[in-house]
Order: sequence, then C-alpha cells, then structure tokens
Amino acid sequence: MSSIVTCSYFHCNSFYFLWMHAQEFKLWCFSD
Repeated sequence: MSSIVTCSYFHCNSFYFLWMHAQEFKLWCFSD
C-alpha cells in the first residue's frame, strides 16, 4: 500500500524523471 502512495507522490513531483526512466521506475515501483 505504502509503495503505491510513494509511486503516486514520486510521479506527481517528478513526471519528467519518471518519463526518462520509465523502465527503472516501473521495476522499482511495482517491485515486491
């Protein structure tokens, strides 16, 4: 649950960074 919140916060504050590192972010964001 907390991971989802972190992802949303990170996404809202660093959309450009997320876009530039979509794969890395996805792996980190949805990692177990």
